[in-house]
Amino acid sequence: MKNIELAMMIAKEVHKEDRYGDKVYFDYHLMNVYHLAIALVEEKEREVVGIVAIFHDIVEDHGYDVEMIVKMFGKKIADAVVAMSFDKENESREEYYERVMKNPIAKIVKIADASENRFNCELDGDMERYAYYDKIVKMMGGVWFSLSGFVPDFLIRKYNG
Repeated sequence: MKNIELAMMIAKEVHKEDRYGDKVYFDYHLMNVYHLAIALVEEKEREVVGIVAIFHDIVEDHGYDVEMIVKMFGKKIADAVVAMSFDKENESREEYYERVMKNPIAKIVKIADASENRFNCELDGDMERYAYYDKIVKMMGGVWFSLSGFVPDFLIRKYNG
């Protein structure tokens, strides 16, 4: 079994009761974040970024054992998942975002996560929440490209000189 398939199997089980509005959390939110995140990176980075995208809420929302992630997928992936996990009891949102921005993998996944949430807020007409997620995307260095995707600032600079 490939690592990404194993990660998906674990996440699907852990999130089996979770919902994103009226949708199945894994099938809707996690898979959307996964597809957005892997679209932002080169082929060689897709497995690692994809696993972090699939696991981005597993520790924060379910207290999944970080040591299990280290054993199954390695420290690099575990560190990015931990960076993505907001500890509301022990840190401020600002501290959390600073931590995310220090981990390049977590930063890409956070752009994908906030972009996916922002898109859903736009669909729901919740412009206050849209503005919240828009701020996060921009803070992380992502820019909305179109309704079907986005590109990070560094790619815009690369192609626009």
